[in-house]
Amino acid sequence: IYLTNLLLPGVMQLMIIMMTVFVIGVELKEKTSHEWLANAGDNMFVALAGKLLPYTFIFGLLALFSNVLLYRYLHFPMNSSIGWMFLASMLFVLAYQAIGVFIIGIVPVLRDGVALAAFYGLLGFTFAGFTFPIEQMVTNIQIFSFLFPIRYYFKIYANQALLGAPIQYSVAYFVSLLVFLALPFFVFIRLKSAAIKQNYPSN
Repeated sequence: IYLTNLLLPGVMQLMIIMMTVFVIGVELKEKTSHEWLANAGDNMFVALAGKLLPYTFIFGLLALFSNVLLYRYLHFPMNSSIGWMFLASMLFVLAYQAIGVFIIGIVPVLRDGVALAAFYGLLGFTFAGFTFPIEQMVTNIQIFSFLFPIRYYFKIYANQALLGAPIQYSVAYFVSLLVFLALPFFVFIRLKSAAIKQNYPSN
């Protein structure tokens, strides 16, 4: 009951972030980014939205399905409204897509971006806090747990599903997931420049 509810999102976050990096990075690798950007009217936001929305839909459905499966059919503990877990799951998917965009924006090379995404995703298992308590880690290491959306998803799960705490105790964690959605805006210019110039190695 305890581990399954976090292992499933843990695997999903790894898939989300790597898929996001791949579908953008492959445009740079195959030198098709000019066409991709042109189809979006040279608007990077539109280009990213068009590229990622189908995956948002797919991963969102998977997240919602897993919640229904666990809490409705397998009768895992749900001491609050399942709607809060639905919301947390959707924000979880969007947060990791935003991080994927941020990574490929910083490192606009497919192989390097995928490698960095895999490294970051795997660290998420450690810093989620469900295998080893964050509070028992060295203080300097505990700080890194704030960089992983899965940590906030875990806190929401513990508060809402396991404890049935009032929603106000989880609002800060929902807001924290929302903060990650700002990350792509920091790399829009760099990513658009990479898409236009295509001056990064492709092999």
